[in-house]
Amino acid sequence: ARASFPMHERLARELSIESYRKITCEAVAVDETLVRDAAMSRDNLPKKLPNVQWADVGAVASQSMGDNTTVAQVHPKRLVEAFLRRANEIAGSEVIVGDATEIVYDDDSNSIEATSNDAKRCVGLRVDNEVIPADVVVVATGPWTNRLLTPESVGGEVLGQKYHAVRIRPKRVLSQAVFFQGFGDPEFYPRPDGDVYVCAYPDAPALVTEEPGSVEVRPEAVQRLEDVARKLSSEMRDPLEAPVALHETTKEKGQSCHLPVTEDGAPIMGKVPNTKNVYVATGHSCWGILNAPASGAAMAELIADGKV
Repeated sequence: ARASFPMHERLARELSIESYRKITCEAVAVDETLVRDAAMSRDNLPKKLPNVQWADVGAVASQSMGDNTTVAQVHPKRLVEAFLRRANEIAGSEVIVGDATEIVYDDDSNSIEATSNDAKRCVGLRVDNEVIPADVVVVATGPWTNRLLTPESVGGEVLGQKYHAVRIRPKRVLSQAVFFQGFGDPEFYPRPDGDVYVCAYPDAPALVTEEPGSVEVRPEAVQRLEDVARKLSSEMRDPLEAPVALHETTKEKGQSCHLPVTEDGAPIMGKVPNTKNVYVATGHSCWGILNAPASGAAMAELIADGKV
């Protein structure tokens, strides 16, 4: 994390990532009774605590979690798009969207748990029933890791922890993230485009059976997030003044995803045992975006030089 944080700032400059910005973050404790009993009228708005930019309803205490020297944000999709553009500019790389189902080895065995002591060499990846030749395969498929690599081969299962989220757009652009204590501890991440990304109430970690790109969004989970946002901030109270932003692709209210989690909470990274050229990088949980630059650099060094 210490290596990756400053890399984001440098990459934002080099790749012109406009969504990157430095912000502050505050932990805010709320009294649920005060929230429920609050008389919310335009003439009787709650007072904000010192150092708190916008979280007001029921707030009774706050503590700084970081300032703009230690906290920053970037839009995940915009970051990935910038990486892909630069990779294309440097190496002419191509993105192929498909269903990867099998790592293909030169001994025609589909299992990396073979009895032979010889390390296996991967020759390709089967995608949509066609084998794409490969010198190296890096499995970075998050909670779907074990579809290509068995838990035994990478030291454990990679499960998914499902989160829902909703984006609300108040009248002004906010610049302070807030982690609430109370009402299920929701987290609010304002973005420079005016959206406030709200998430909370995760499911228990489990084996993911949903397909990538087709993760179910439960309306009741999204509504619960919208309701808590309107309860905890007077600036988001009125749906007319602070509407919910629709998903840019599905046009639905809210979204969901699976965070890749491991048994011990640590990422799984490195060369897969008993192989010559298969690598894995997964299990970063909610820290995937933060640690992406350093993780990518470490994997590149390992593949190119054999060490980090």
